[in-house]
Amino acid sequence: MTNEFLNEREGRLRTECYEFVRFRDRLRMLTFIKRDKSSFSVSYAHLHGVKASRDALKLEFNTRTVAVEGKNLTLIHKALTEHRINYLRECPSEYEPETGEALIVAIQILERPQAFFPK
Repeated sequence: MTNEFLNEREGRLRTECYEFVRFRDRLRMLTFIKRDKSSFSVSYAHLHGVKASRDALKLEFNTRTVAVEGKNLTLIHKALTEHRINYLRECPSEYEPETGEALIVAIQILERPQAFFPK
């Protein structure tokens, strides 16, 4: 998959690991799906930032941090900043991605410590 998809105005793209939506359809929620079928959804409005490397993403929300490990995650990072990812899912271990396709190996959802505000 190439960056042309991100510039495309129509259609969706769904793989085993993620789903992109049209450029015009900004989403309100992002869902993380684990291999055991459990899921966690959070509002894009609570996303404060995304730290990215080629094989990892760290998403900072109000009360949670979500760590995503995988391969070829650069395109997902760009789509997250545009609120165009509907879900991210851990792939089954036997899944073989197409060349250049992003693969999500693990998702960790971590509680963030609450800030202390004296009265």
